[in-house]
Amino acid sequence: MSLPHLEFQCSKCDFESTSLKCFGRRNYRCDESYIPVSSELGWCFRCKNIALIEAFPDEKEIMGRQNLLQVLVSALEKSKESQPSEIPWHKKLLGIKPKLPEEVKELQYKITALKQHVAEDLARLKLMRDRQSPYKCLICGEEKHVYLTNVEWKRLHEQTEAIPIGFKHPFCGGEILAGNSDIRFHFKSINYVYDKEGNFIEKADG
Repeated sequence: MSLPHLEFQCSKCDFESTSLKCFGRRNYRCDESYIPVSSELGWCFRCKNIALIEAFPDEKEIMGRQNLLQVLVSALEKSKESQPSEIPWHKKLLGIKPKLPEEVKELQYKITALKQHVAEDLARLKLMRDRQSPYKCLICGEEKHVYLTNVEWKRLHEQTEAIPIGFKHPFCGGEILAGNSDIRFHFKSINYVYDKEGNFIEKADG
C-alpha cells in the first residue's frame, strides 16, 4: 500500500516528525466483535510527538449519517415503485429475471455500506459512553495529551511547502509546521487491537 503522508517540523528547533506512524487499522475488541476506534491527531506528552489519540465520536456526524440513510432508503423505495412490476411473458418462459437499473443498484450498494457504518457508529458511541478511563494515546497509552483542533488536514495534504497549523511546540514555543510529502512509502496493512479501555493488546498484519 502506497501512503501519502504529512511531514511536521518546528520553526524554532530541530523537531521533525511524520504522520506515517499513525497509519493502520485500529479496533476495540469487545467479546467476539471488533469496533473501529474513533481517533484524532494530537500531541502526546510521553511520545513528545504528533500522535493518534482516542476521541469521542462526533454525534453530529453520526446523526447526519442516520439522516442520509433514511433519505437513501426512501429514494430506493421510490425507484423500485417506478419500475415495471411485470416482465414480458416470453422472458418469463426463458427464466429471465428483470435487471435492476444502475440507479437502483447504486442505491442498494450505498445503503448497505451506510448501514454498516451507522451500526459501527452506534456500537462505538455506546462503548465510549460506558468508558471508565480517560482517552489514551494510541501509540504509547499515555493519558496526557492535547488534540490538534481546528486544523484543515485536507488543505495540508494539498500543500507542497510546510505551513503553520496553529499549534505551538510544547516546551519550545516554536510554531509547528506541516505539509504534504512527495515521497511515497509502501507498507503492509497492520491491524492494531485494543481493549474497551484503550489498552493495547496486539497487532497483526492485515
